[in-house]
Amino acid sequence: MHGFDHGHRARAGRHGDDEHRRHRGDLQPREGHGRCGGRRGQPLLPGDGRNDRTGSDRHRHLAVRGRLELIVNPGDRASPPSASRRRVSVRVRAAIAGGLALGLGAGFTLASWNDAEFAKATFSASRFGTQSSLNGGAYADNATAPGATVALSGMVPNSPVYTMVRIRTNAQSVVGTATLGGAVMSGTGGTLLGQWTQYRVVRVDPAATCDATAFAGTPNWVVGAADTAPLITTGQNSGVTNVLAAATSAAPGTATAFCFQTYLALSAPTTTQSLTGTAVWTFTTRST
Repeated sequence: MHGFDHGHRARAGRHGDDEHRRHRGDLQPREGHGRCGGRRGQPLLPGDGRNDRTGSDRHRHLAVRGRLELIVNPGDRASPPSASRRRVSVRVRAAIAGGLALGLGAGFTLASWNDAEFAKATFSASRFGTQSSLNGGAYADNATAPGATVALSGMVPNSPVYTMVRIRTNAQSVVGTATLGGAVMSGTGGTLLGQWTQYRVVRVDPAATCDATAFAGTPNWVVGAADTAPLITTGQNSGVTNVLAAATSAAPGTATAFCFQTYLALSAPTTTQSLTGTAVWTFTTRST
């Protein structure tokens, strides 16, 4: 009993010291103790010798251990991860790492080697020019109106007059086309004559003769047809293409020849007699 009292007083002394230390925040958990003073993982049970103490002693014991209950509580402490949880955690970390690696790969562009190749070319424009000849005359660049001129005099109704027009490309010229427009009438009697003067045009061989025979059979019609002769103010037929041959570097191209057939309409009034007018046709040439 003396020994018990001595232990009791010792514990009581510690209680005072522990209370003082608890208020100071210096009390640390004892090694190996858990909830209510038992060994870790060994809670006190009813009837256990460790629990057969007096009420005051148990009260002091709980007071001393109270700090331990707040700091070290086996019930609140995380359990060590099991082997399966560790494997899952490793897989999760691996998946996250893989996602981060993928994100980096998508967010950055890898550098690459590069080089350059150059090419040089010398450019030169082609040339295109044309000349015309009227009724076998010399070729000239008739680019300004009225251009080459021919006099059609002594005309009577339904009595045609023939005129040959040849067009060729100049030396070094590329291939092209010529498009015939309607005549523009001028002069004192030009307007009235333009209302009663008809014409037809065919393409012929440059060496051919421009006369009635050029219109026989199935010629290459440029204006009009076998039974049609429009007024001279009308341009070439729709869909017609008059090709101009390309020239060589030293010589002009082969000429394209046009044979004109012009006459006063059979029904022309007498008021057209002795009238004088001027008709200017334009051939528009273009390279192709």
